[in-house]
Amino acid sequence: MMLEKAMPEDAARIMEIIEEARRFQLSYGNMQWAGGYPSPSLIESDIAEGIGYKAVLDGSIIGYLAVVDFDETY
Repeated sequence: MMLEKAMPEDAARIMEIIEEARRFQLSYGNMQWAGGYPSPSLIESDIAEGIGYKAVLDGSIIGYLAVVDFDETY
């Protein structure tokens, strides 16, 4: 697996992965992403700011992360 900067053309696939993760979380009662976070516009903004990264395995995007400021919650 490699981490690469996400590109604008990756946003649709990234949102597919996020929606799958959202459904999984909700199925176990985890409401963290229930309100539509992260939104497509946030992902697009992350990518435009250069903080969005895609996890790539065998040429396919399998994950996403944004490298942002420190958050004490985590």
